[in-house]
Formats: sequence, C-alpha cells, structure tokens
Amino acid sequence: MATKSFQEILQEKMGPTAPFQPTPPASLDPAGLAFLIGQVGRFEFKPRAQYQTPPPPKASPRRNFDSAPKAEVKVRTPGPVHQLSDSQKSSFQFFVQSKFALEADFSADELKTSFRKLALVFHPDRGGDQKMFVLLKFHYDSLRILFLQRK
Repeated sequence: MATKSFQEILQEKMGPTAPFQPTPPASLDPAGLAFLIGQVGRFEFKPRAQYQTPPPPKASPRRNFDSAPKAEVKVRTPGPVHQLSDSQKSSFQFFVQSKFALEADFSADELKTSFRKLALVFHPDRGGDQKMFVLLKFHYDSLRILFLQRK
C-alpha cells in the first residue's frame, strides 16, 4: 500500500476543487491529523500518554506487622457489687438499658467510658435529644458519687 501525502488525502476528501494546502509541519501529531480528516477511526490509535513509559513505582519500606509486639488482652476481674441507693438504682438501670450497658460491679473507668459513648449519641450538637442528654448527665453524676466518696 502506497503512502498518500496529506495533499492527496485532502483532495480526495474535498474534491479536485480544493485549494492548495501546504504540507503541515512535522511537529504535528500524524494520528491527530488523520483523525481530523477522517482516515483513522477514533479508537484505532493510542493517545500520546500511552506512548510514554510510566515512571517506576516508588519503593516503600515494608513493615513486618507479624513481628510487632501484640497487645495484651485485659481480662476483667469481677469486683464487689455496689451498694446503691434507690436513686442510684434507677440511674444504674438507665445505663443497663442503654446500648453500652454496665455490669453490676462497674468501675469508674467503665462508667466514664459508657457515659462518653452515650454522650456522643445524645448530644444535641450531634443530632441527639437535649432532654435525654440532661437526663444522662444526671444519672452519670448520681453514679459518679460512689467513686468520689471512696477517695
């Protein structure tokens, strides 16, 4: 197959009355020119980005996670059951019925953790109910007194 010049292809497409066009400079993309005049389909050539080789991937140091020291699993040892007053029993029931329930022998840290998780749920700035948030704070304060008296 003989290679046709740009002028010959242009004259075939536009007819013999097409004005004379000088040969395009060599810096133009031949695939783009062929696409413009309709000789090459849209998907018959690769874009310029595929002609360039991609840069090599950066070497990242791999860490060996298997050799890392494992965190010890804390086993909760049961403690004495708290002696609660009637108001503290209702406060304890409030926490037991919640999503983050307390055990009967809860510690100060467990009470604080449960309160903070529930505070995220009931806080008005996070879309919770203000009345429930105030009620949560009241119940937390009534149970917190247990640990303040021991100090």
